[in-house]
Amino acid sequence: MSDTSRSRSVTARHTGAHAARQPAAAPVLPPTSASAAGSGAGSGAGSATTSAAASASAPTTASTTPHPPAAGAPVRVADLGGLVQDTLPLLCEWLPRQRWFAGKGHPVTAIVPAAVTLLPGASPGDPLLLHLLLRVEQRGLDGSTGSDLYQLLLGASPGSTPARLDTEATRAAVIGRINGGPHDGLLTYDAAYDEPLTLRLLGLLTTGSPGGAQVGPLRFSSTTGGGGTGGRGGAPARVGTAEQSNTSIVFGDTSILKLFRRVSPGLNPDLELSLALSRAGSNRVPATLAWFESELPVLPEADQEPARPKPAKPGPEAGSEIGSEIGSEIGSEAAAEAATEAEQPGPGPQLATLGLLQRYLNGGRDGWEFALAHVRALREDEPQDSHASQEPRETQQDGQPIDAAPGNFSAESFLLGRSTAEVHLALARALPVSILGRADVEALATTMALRLDAAALVAPALKPYQEQLHAIFRALAESARDGRRLRAQRIHGDLHLGQSMRTGRGWVLLDFEGEPAKSLAERRRPQPAVRDVAAMLRSFDYAAAHLLAEVAEEDPQRARLAPLAAAWAARNREAFLAGYAAAGAEDPTADPVLLHALETDKAVYEVVYEARNRPDWLPIPLSAIARLAQGG
Repeated sequence: MSDTSRSRSVTARHTGAHAARQPAAAPVLPPTSASAAGSGAGSGAGSATTSAAASASAPTTASTTPHPPAAGAPVRVADLGGLVQDTLPLLCEWLPRQRWFAGKGHPVTAIVPAAVTLLPGASPGDPLLLHLLLRVEQRGLDGSTGSDLYQLLLGASPGSTPARLDTEATRAAVIGRINGGPHDGLLTYDAAYDEPLTLRLLGLLTTGSPGGAQVGPLRFSSTTGGGGTGGRGGAPARVGTAEQSNTSIVFGDTSILKLFRRVSPGLNPDLELSLALSRAGSNRVPATLAWFESELPVLPEADQEPARPKPAKPGPEAGSEIGSEIGSEIGSEAAAEAATEAEQPGPGPQLATLGLLQRYLNGGRDGWEFALAHVRALREDEPQDSHASQEPRETQQDGQPIDAAPGNFSAESFLLGRSTAEVHLALARALPVSILGRADVEALATTMALRLDAAALVAPALKPYQEQLHAIFRALAESARDGRRLRAQRIHGDLHLGQSMRTGRGWVLLDFEGEPAKSLAERRRPQPAVRDVAAMLRSFDYAAAHLLAEVAEEDPQRARLAPLAAAWAARNREAFLAGYAAAGAEDPTADPVLLHALETDKAVYEVVYEARNRPDWLPIPLSAIARLAQGG
């Protein structure tokens, strides 16, 4: 979905995390212990790192009943492992309630601290700031077990709850108070919501260097060598409200830090692509300022498996992998073998991206909210352009678009299409591109067909259209037999209006992490750039559908608004495609078979998502399915 360098309504976004369900059984914690290892290396003076090890002792019990120690009581730092161990029972209850926790609905059977690092910067009496990597083990619906690795900034403070953590926006960050033992009464909480502690983390990022400052296993790097990253000197910090799978912290009006909550070995695409675009001089993404990574502890292979069933996607997107240069061709088998070697973690510790600091786009406007404002304008006035498509026009001298009639967003859609193409062209110049041959295209079509069949089992409303949709995917496979080849490159991977922002310098794309449900290897896999285009076309449909979603069924306005919504979507889809082609990228409409197949595949995914999470919204993608099935 998405959140970022802007404020966005969670409920308004048409993609996001699945609805939360409480665990079906109480978690069972394994006996573990950890001991402090002393100061970290490099610039991490005053840091300490621990790693988990099994022991025979049971964990200390804990409760959320406050038992604060006397005011001014010191926080013990000699036994970080014991402090974290005492926090684990509280985390078992707290973690599944977090919106970024991916294992909702599956019982937590254990939480193992994989790494604990004390971050420097605390004065006597200040709260501690610990960086945790937690291996959370869960039981799947089929009885299988697996685990995910999560990142948590843990604050630990004596005394009463600070006022800054006792607001409506921050109360949910409180994990609880430890009950009993040497850390009795210590308040533990998610430090991402505690401004003084987040400023400590920002200090480590802004004093980093291209070579990397080190605090225990944490490595901090900066594109500017510590200068010009902004946000220091007591700048106010606040947590964004729109993130689903991560947490964003805004520092003043200069920078924004995205914390990746669910951690995977390897380079996160958001850092990889944002850094590549920034270095290429692209102004269509926020500038990358700094980031931090960690060496992940080596875990048994069985522990690397996901803790919950994968979404209903029978297989990864098929296709050749990265070639050695633009235009190079790699056979599917050789490419898959090369990709496996490149993407699979090797022996020893693996680096993982933990956080990304970017320039904050102050004053920018969220693309989803911007589009909705224009859609809602259709209700206020009889539109003058609902019966004809207008040519997108250039902007005025002040950089603002010309809106000739209420609800007319087509000029903005044209500019957004052009910006999207500029990003794709820059990525193709900065990173390798490959060619998908016949076997790759056929495999791509087969994957889509299998995904459709699996989706129809979850959402029976697809069944009346199943054969017609299969014909769309067959057409793609048959086109490959005629010798067609597809160009594949790195793309956004989860593009929609909510991943864009209108700024004074034009449209900017955000959040290049890809679909969170997919593995890191899948998200880094080159794909046809038209996949992003198809996803944005679907987003225009969703925005238009809000016009009817906000009107009661019995409202007589619905009869007038329905054709206006359809015309709005069609007009803006056309404008986006025109803008994309105008930037010099390959015209998506020149390959209607591929565009049709990719848009259909996206709509099938949407049907499953809405059937599981928002049944009232199911008519939105189903209406697209009906149109696509008829060749529209």
